[in-house]
Amino acid sequence: MDDNEVIEQLNKLKEWAYQLASDHSLSEDFGLWYKQVVDAIQNIFGADSEEMKKFNQINFRIDSNIIQDIKHKAETLTHQLEAVSQKDTKIQHFDSSSGHYYRERLYDAAETIMAMIIELRSHNKE
Repeated sequence: MDDNEVIEQLNKLKEWAYQLASDHSLSEDFGLWYKQVVDAIQNIFGADSEEMKKFNQINFRIDSNIIQDIKHKAETLTHQLEAVSQKDTKIQHFDSSSGHYYRERLYDAAETIMAMIIELRSHNKE
């Protein structure tokens, strides 16, 4: 794979990160995206590369506070659903802290991938 193809692959993964971040909830695509990013970085830069270390510093795991928040909001939504009549089904959409957490990590990942693209482009100009 030449440098232009590598840059295009990383660009697609970066754009996919932005797309996932714009979704209202974390989708199943996140796992697929994450695996493809890790595979791409390992194939392009190596498993022990600085690029892989930088990407691994982005913490995508859920902490216990986020899990508690999700449970609380799910309970609240359940109570709202029970209280709503069949005619009035306006339920406000809520944005859980887990969604915000993952959006922030996805933006971090997109920026990290962009730094890799810039690095590759600068090597092409030399």
